[in-house]
Amino acid sequence: MPIIIKKKAAVRMPDPVVDSGADKDSPGRLLDGQCKFVMEKSPHAVVAWWLMASYAYYIQDMSIISDELYDRMAKDMLERWEEIRHPHKKLITVENLKAGSLYDLKSEDYPSMVKGAASQLIKSSQGVSIDLRK
Repeated sequence: MPIIIKKKAAVRMPDPVVDSGADKDSPGRLLDGQCKFVMEKSPHAVVAWWLMASYAYYIQDMSIISDELYDRMAKDMLERWEEIRHPHKKLITVENLKAGSLYDLKSEDYPSMVKGAASQLIKSSQGVSIDLRK
């Protein structure tokens, strides 16, 4: 009887459902990679992503990017504030960037475009539908 030696096939590890830097209590996955990719292609998109992340976090109580990336985006925007061109830039103040927070922006002040985009990102990454009237 011949001896058969079976070799283990290399198996690719699946991507984590929750980003390793994510809070253990937060469901779904964070979109840091997608956010960075978009900002590399369009540096002014930092405004849109910061607004969407702020809306998700402060209004909907959900995270779409890590706290570290959110803080770094605020610092980067502060450094290049005069160069940034975006139609929603007026919603963010230098004081917001220095504080690293947009907690004082009310739900009704966020453009519907930002709310809709944040809603889609939350649904696609975490499988949760949110109430846009909130």
